[in-house]
Amino acid sequence: MSIFNTSGGTNEAEYLGDGLYAEFDGYQFELYASDGIRKTNRVFLEPQVATAFFDYVARIRKGKP
Repeated sequence: MSIFNTSGGTNEAEYLGDGLYAEFDGYQFELYASDGIRKTNRVFLEPQVATAFFDYVARIRKGKP
């Protein structure tokens, strides 16, 4: 079971800061940089990979790498 609402994506990019944007298509997350014209350095995270990343961030915040 996924912790993400997969009923549909947002189809809108959201600026996260430091040149990083995110989109969710209803299944996977797309993270990318942009030069103002095109997407660059694209990474796609499936739900289970996104969950693993969020768990990693939570461990770092608690000081337990």
